[in-house]
Amino acid sequence: MKRKLTASFILIIILITTIVPIVYAEGDSPGVSDLFLQGNSVDVDFPVEGDLYITGNYVNVLEDVAGALLIAGNMVNIESNVDQNIRAAGNFVSLNDLEAKNLSLFGQSVRLNNINVNNIYAAAQLITFTGTAHDVYLNGYNVTIEGTITGTSEIYANSVIIKENANILGSLNIHSKNDITYEGNVSKKNITYTKTFLDNDYEYDYTTEEPTTPVFSFSRFIWKFVRSFSTLYITSMLIMLIFPKVTAQSVENLKTNTFKPILLGLVLAAAMPALIILVIITIVGIPLGIISALIVTIMLLITKSFAALAIAKISFPKMNQFLSLLIGVLILIIVSYIPILNFLVWVISVGYIFGSLIHFINKKEKNQTPHKALEMVKEVEE
Repeated sequence: MKRKLTASFILIIILITTIVPIVYAEGDSPGVSDLFLQGNSVDVDFPVEGDLYITGNYVNVLEDVAGALLIAGNMVNIESNVDQNIRAAGNFVSLNDLEAKNLSLFGQSVRLNNINVNNIYAAAQLITFTGTAHDVYLNGYNVTIEGTITGTSEIYANSVIIKENANILGSLNIHSKNDITYEGNVSKKNITYTKTFLDNDYEYDYTTEEPTTPVFSFSRFIWKFVRSFSTLYITSMLIMLIFPKVTAQSVENLKTNTFKPILLGLVLAAAMPALIILVIITIVGIPLGIISALIVTIMLLITKSFAALAIAKISFPKMNQFLSLLIGVLILIIVSYIPILNFLVWVISVGYIFGSLIHFINKKEKNQTPHKALEMVKEVEE
């Protein structure tokens, strides 16, 4: 809960700072030394004599920077010379007609047009390069080279295009799933190609031929299993220790009424989004709607923990509670690797936890009813 509140607080601060522009400089522009800029749209149309730091949604640097340049934004456009290094991260990053020392660039799209730099380090979905650089290290999905490379360079990509104007004077090592596409009369003398196959769930050998079957990563599977098991077990154990009566009553209700609490819980879970929206629409009920949404989110996060506790208490009632919980968690983790069964268990678990909420509310009201009746009797007697 604390982590969620912290994350929400940070998000609010970020949203506020993107609306309110912030400027700090060690001198007065134009011709300032170190400069810090922040805002939704930032245009630097005056020279900077020191380092320049910018965060914003739309960032344009149009005049020379005597120091280093550091930018984080959505759309970043740089069209000026930088004496030191350029480091930029954004959705779309574009560098045009400039000179700098080294480039470190990250984004969805990185376009380098007619630049002259020492080294380039870039990672993006789409990368295009024209100009001159010494060493180039690129990691992307689609990479297009139309410039001059004089040093040792590496490219990792799904597809690489070498255009006619490309001039590879040094050595260029390309690792790609698809064959290199050469456009025009390009010298291939300094270019080496290695066919690679990459996947998140499997490990492949880096060979010149595509393997017919992937090699299963046993170590990765073990790590995922241990991580999932330990997380679920610790969460379930904490719930069991903090709310012993609630978990015990939920299990008893499930044993007594079987499918009724699960069906009622599913109905409530399906209706909750509409109910929260209706409460928020009333304006007055916005705080209640937000609190309800947080409660629902927390309940969904601990759904599997309640299911593991139910399995442990129903299947192994006489066993040590920690040992039975361990077996319950183990069963759930194994089931999670069976697609259809995993979904079915998740649906039942959601119904169970929301059904437990209904049972808890009903029981609380029943316990309060006798007290209310006694109070009414006393009022009548008086």
